[in-house]
Amino acid sequence: MKQKILILLSILFLLFYIYSLSISPYGVDHGYYVSVSKCLAEGMIPWKDFQLIYTPLGMYFMAIPYMAGGLGLSSAWAQAVFFLFIVGTAVLVYYILSEFDLKNSTKWLSVLFYLMFYYSSDTLSVELEPFAVFWCLLGVLFLLKFNKQEKGTLYLYGAGLCATLSFLSKQYGVIILLVYICMLLLGKRKRIMNIGILCSSSLISVLVYYVWMGWIVNDFSFYQDLMGNDYPSRWQTFFSWGVKFFFLKSCVFIVILPVVYSKLSSVKKRMVLISIVGILLFSLQFYVRQYSHYCLFMYPFVVFIFAFVWDSITYKLSYLFPIGNICCVLILCYLDYARTEQGQIKLIQQSLYKEISKQLPAPTKTIVGIKECLQGPQIFSEVENVKPVNYLCNKFGFDSTEYPERVLKLFPDAECMIVDDDYLSWVYQLDSIQVSKQLQRMSLVTTIYPYKIKHYCPLKMDKVKN
Repeated sequence: MKQKILILLSILFLLFYIYSLSISPYGVDHGYYVSVSKCLAEGMIPWKDFQLIYTPLGMYFMAIPYMAGGLGLSSAWAQAVFFLFIVGTAVLVYYILSEFDLKNSTKWLSVLFYLMFYYSSDTLSVELEPFAVFWCLLGVLFLLKFNKQEKGTLYLYGAGLCATLSFLSKQYGVIILLVYICMLLLGKRKRIMNIGILCSSSLISVLVYYVWMGWIVNDFSFYQDLMGNDYPSRWQTFFSWGVKFFFLKSCVFIVILPVVYSKLSSVKKRMVLISIVGILLFSLQFYVRQYSHYCLFMYPFVVFIFAFVWDSITYKLSYLFPIGNICCVLILCYLDYARTEQGQIKLIQQSLYKEISKQLPAPTKTIVGIKECLQGPQIFSEVENVKPVNYLCNKFGFDSTEYPERVLKLFPDAECMIVDDDYLSWVYQLDSIQVSKQLQRMSLVTTIYPYKIKHYCPLKMDKVKN
């Protein structure tokens, strides 16, 4: 049985990996995370040697291939680590469902349903959420085992550590601590003491990391970079994304849940309540930003409810509801595939990176400003000789016209600019004598949509303006 499981998981890993490498376009975050991973592989320290706006644990995992094989390795190696964690989360979903009295076919169908979500979420390029979700689910498994045993304090400490590791993989992962508290509140013994052990173990491990990192960076205010900025509060978009999430991906079996809820055992009922709480808590992310990959935190809880609904249905007609839900996800999978233009966008992206590589035969300090499809971060990750000008004020291609003071700091040491026409026009409008002098000594690569090199030359202000 174990051999069959390993074979199936290997096949699933290869399918994800091949699809991502050949069809799924490079995402914006992909370029940023891979670039940071290479910095970590070089031995750089976040917040001391370069700017970082995320907690770094997931990127340390992606840095392992570059530590072993060198920075010349492609981003496919970082993607391999990313997909290993996705498969790891699927394994944990299976083991969590194994803690309940469910048919084996239900558990495997739920795992496949969970993996389908990734194809429908524009999340097959590198993201940090699967790293955080892995630790979230491991903590859930620990607490389920703790509730079954009279003596299992180690599971409590383990869950607290998992909450910390989830936070260190992605800031929003800290929300899982509230889900863990809910699980203990629904338990039957020593609720307050258990919550105290859970929270203290998590808090102590976070403080250890904070003191250690603050001592290395020599600045205990480094955490302020993790708070983010310019995050608007939008109740309207928050509710619209909530509606979109529920009605497109989970409404069918949420609707039938009240019908089968009374048939569930008390243990399953508690898990349904915990899953609903998890979905609602992690949906709070949409209040500050509306990104589809935020849904990755919620998918496991949706799948748990799906498993209980599917397993509880005993009459054939009711199978139409879960099957309808699966069809919704399959439709979204197809739409995601259509969005890639059957892999053509990926090919165009790769051809652009090859052209830029030809123009930059040696490591070059480069300002990247391409607004069309936010290609800047991918250029840093996919073109080996494109190097940041100043790691402490460069965001690997995320610099834009919204932050002119940040871009101006890069001009004195820059050797090249890779920009589109819109960005170049904005640079000219700065109307600074010093900027004009700096531009005259740079090389220039300008691009036009979609991802084609327009020209490459030393930049002469008078010729270009005319």
